[in-house]
This record gives sequence, structure tokens and C-alpha cells, in this order.
Amino acid sequence: MSEIRRYSLWLLPDDTAAESFAAIIGGLSDQYHGPRFTPHVTLLGWVTGPEDDLAERTKRLAEQAHALPLRAQALASEAYYFRCFYLKLEETAELLQLHEQASELFRGGYASGYLPHLSLIYGHLPPAEKARLRRQVHDNLPTEFTADRIQLIRITVSVQDWRAVVSCPLKA
Repeated sequence: MSEIRRYSLWLLPDDTAAESFAAIIGGLSDQYHGPRFTPHVTLLGWVTGPEDDLAERTKRLAEQAHALPLRAQALASEAYYFRCFYLKLEETAELLQLHEQASELFRGGYASGYLPHLSLIYGHLPPAEKARLRRQVHDNLPTEFTADRIQLIRITVSVQDWRAVVSCPLKA
């Protein structure tokens, strides 16, 4: 039986913001021995299908979509590994509309709950440590940035093995 490949659709921050977020993610990953990952805002998680078809859909979505201004709402955390500590983003009409378009294109209209965020570390940390992290990173975070690219990522169990399939610029 063949393995079902899983993909995610990401929005990528502009180069300046990506550099700032990457420095924070890298520092926290080193500090807590967690995996390093590309700064991103997940537009859709858990997408399946033939990779070539998903890549074409990603290109089509990018051709229809404009770059999005994104604004930080708050630092937040959860017990969930991939949302251990993250920057919650404002749910703008444009972002929610792009999420709906992606859901229609990739899942035939099925849309689960959407929490726009940019993760800063993956893992399991105690609440006291997360509170300390808030103070540590608060002043270094970009509070506004532009998502100017969309990327299809092949997701595996190991974060280090995640691979970009296609990356497309969004219209200016």
C-alpha cells in the first residue's frame, strides 16, 4: 500500500519580515533544541492529492491572489506541538477570503476552522517558560508585514524533511 503524501499551503512573509522571523525562530530553536523551520502562515494544512495537480492549483491560486498586508494581534500559545508559541494574526477579510478560495480549490469547499498565525517555536514548553518567551521576543517581532508568496510544502513526520514543492509570487 502506498503512503499518502500530505501537503500544506503556506503564505510567506516579505523578505525583511522573513529575515526577522527566521532570526527569532532560529534563536528559539537553538535555545530549546527544537526544529528550525521557514517562517510561514499556514493557509491550509493537510492537503492531499497528486503532487503535480496540487502544484498547478497552487499556481492558479497565486495568479488570482494579491499580496496581503498582515497584522499581529497577540502572542499566544497552546499545548499543541505546532502551536507551542506563536504570533496570532488579525483575521482580515482579505485573508479569510483567500483561505476560502484555497479551501474551494484544494478541498472542494470544505473549510475547517482557521486560526491565522505564524509559529515561532514547535515543541512542548511549560506555561511559565512561554510567559518568559513573551517578554523575550515581544520587542523584536514585526507587527505588520506583507505575505507576498504562496508555497506548497510536502509535510513529513520530521520537520527537517519538509520540502517546498512550488513557490509562487502573489500579485502586487
